[in-house]
Amino acid sequence: MRRLAYGCSLLLCVCYMTAVTAADQAKASPYLTLRLSKDQSFADVFSKTMEIRGTGFENYAGRFSGTESYKVLDPDPAKPTYDTQSPAFDKPDYHAIATLADGGQDWCEQGKCSINRQTSGPSFNPLLWGMPTGDLKVGQTWTVSVSEPWEIGPAGSETVRVVSLDPAEGIVTLEREGSGTGKSQDDEHKLSITVKGNKLEATVVAGPSTWSGRTTIQHGLILNDEILIRRPVTLHTQAGDFAGEETEYTLLNLMPVTSVDSTADAAS
Repeated sequence: MRRLAYGCSLLLCVCYMTAVTAADQAKASPYLTLRLSKDQSFADVFSKTMEIRGTGFENYAGRFSGTESYKVLDPDPAKPTYDTQSPAFDKPDYHAIATLADGGQDWCEQGKCSINRQTSGPSFNPLLWGMPTGDLKVGQTWTVSVSEPWEIGPAGSETVRVVSLDPAEGIVTLEREGSGTGKSQDDEHKLSITVKGNKLEATVVAGPSTWSGRTTIQHGLILNDEILIRRPVTLHTQAGDFAGEETEYTLLNLMPVTSVDSTADAAS
């Protein structure tokens, strides 16, 4: 996924930092700018799978999947507000009034904002994609400095390429390929691994990560997204350290709904 060439040697390649100014937002491509209407409803179905293989412990596999629905309360593309809820497999149900601020880079609830670190979410997020301005062209590339650790990956550098465009429908397909070193947001949580029949809590210490993937976007709304990330890890436990190789894969697809409650039974 996101099978790209690194570097800025092509004439169409432009380098971007992830900081988004008001001027950048005003010039954002129409392919990446939200076009919402009040009371509009939509929903995503998502799945995240992670596997760690190594020596001295049983192979670890984890899975998290579900749906998240959104009802548009404020369609302002610069800071849309949603009534959002998410029934998810083996997790507590989630409900909030949420605003995506700072061009989608901040997630705000009850007046408190934090960095939007989602691997995939409802809309285009400049934290992971940069903010290209002006007309997009097939084959165009740019480089993004990912300044923050995100859901499944670290801070690092990423190259993005425009794969296809549908001007009539406002649809763009992008590929990305990146690398970085350090922890991800998910590394804050410990894993339960099995060593010689015993369950042990393990702290994940990440090695260098590489990732690739492809996303299709329509007027800022994510239609589908897939991303694969690989990295060596050290699992630190009371019984000692164990070396492993981690592979993680995330999928997200937009699904049609008629109301914000219609996804309640859709988690898988």
